[in-house]
Amino acid sequence: MNDDERDLISLLRLADDACERHRAEVLDRAGCPDLNRALIPILRKLIKGDASVGALAAEMRIPMGEAARRVNALEARGYVRRCGPAGDIRHRVLRITAAGRTATEIDRQLEADLERQVVARLGASALDIARQVFAAIIGETGTADDGLGQHPAKERARVSAHPHPRRPRP
Repeated sequence: MNDDERDLISLLRLADDACERHRAEVLDRAGCPDLNRALIPILRKLIKGDASVGALAAEMRIPMGEAARRVNALEARGYVRRCGPAGDIRHRVLRITAAGRTATEIDRQLEADLERQVVARLGASALDIARQVFAAIIGETGTADDGLGQHPAKERARVSAHPHPRRPRP
């Protein structure tokens, strides 16, 4: 089956998977392993300045526990570090490390390079049309957030829904 015979959503998913694999391979080769679409947005936020886990969770619209899990993964891999008074986690902030800055810059360069390749192959007008198509899909699905957090409807269900459908609330 060629690309013209696939439906748009399938192609979008394949493109997303291909971009993610490419990102992982390039970052791994550059000495920035174990980064993915869940972790990179945190680095992009921290490159702008220090932030608390709570502030990141709120800005990304993800649960505090999920933000903490992602931050812990980044900290364990040396991409961020916690700063603040010892023993007082309420006033701790996250700071991106040199490794985190390097990974973020490589990731931004990857995106710019891919756009240049698409423009070289299809032209700038095709890239503009693709942007419009993707924006329309995002708008139609009701997930028009910045792409850094979870699907808003999923998030509401996760936060407010009962943890187990057959067990009564405690």
